[in-house]
Amino acid sequence: MEYHNFSVAVGGQQVLEAEAGYIRFDSISAGNSYPTIEIRSLAGDRILLKPGTDVKLREARSYWIISNYDAQNTIAGVLQIGHKDEKIEADRISGEVSIAGTVSVDGEVSTIDGGRASTESGIAFIGADYVGAGGAGNFSEIQLLNPSGSGKVVTLRGLSVGSGTAGLVQLSRCDSALATLVGNAVNKNLGGSASSAQIRHRNNSASLAGTAVMLTVGVIAYQSAPWPLLEPLRLQAGEGVVVYATAGNNLGWATFEFLEETA
Repeated sequence: MEYHNFSVAVGGQQVLEAEAGYIRFDSISAGNSYPTIEIRSLAGDRILLKPGTDVKLREARSYWIISNYDAQNTIAGVLQIGHKDEKIEADRISGEVSIAGTVSVDGEVSTIDGGRASTESGIAFIGADYVGAGGAGNFSEIQLLNPSGSGKVVTLRGLSVGSGTAGLVQLSRCDSALATLVGNAVNKNLGGSASSAQIRHRNNSASLAGTAVMLTVGVIAYQSAPWPLLEPLRLQAGEGVVVYATAGNNLGWATFEFLEETA
């Protein structure tokens, strides 16, 4: 195995001339809390790696171009490269690998427990709330809000919703903070710092139905409905989403699972 230092500024590139059938983003010394680099070969391979993730190719390449995929801050760290048949320590293979382009045809990707890597990095969070029925003409709403000035980017990966009666539950964008602050989401690395993102709720006399609706799901009374997202939603500082039942005078609940990284 060989170790190569790299540093790529926003809009910059670095060339690495070294034969490799295996590449690992081994460690980071500068950048966001969980940054992404892009590595391309002259053969057309295009690989996206985060710290602790790796890729194994069927054919070795000898010329690589490293780019700053996030385009937010300079990313610096260490790449571990080697031949695809070299022995790799089991405790050093973890994380998630994002791939696009021809690597899906030309390469073989090694992916092991990416969720664990996010949790151990302290950037994975979970938050939930329940809001009771507010009486005739009122609608129960639960919000995930990335407050203005947080300096964070929230990536919503999935949620679960429920209602006290059978009917429709919707997800809409809502950047205005709802009245009641329930608290900040819990770090999945228990004992880690809570999120900057907030869980809020209110009973509102006007339904949000039809206001920038992004998702709609039919639910059975008192049963949770998981709501996976094909692609995640990204909330910049000052942006939020709200879950609510379209029927008035109805209790509801929601659980949000997300990543929170430095903007």
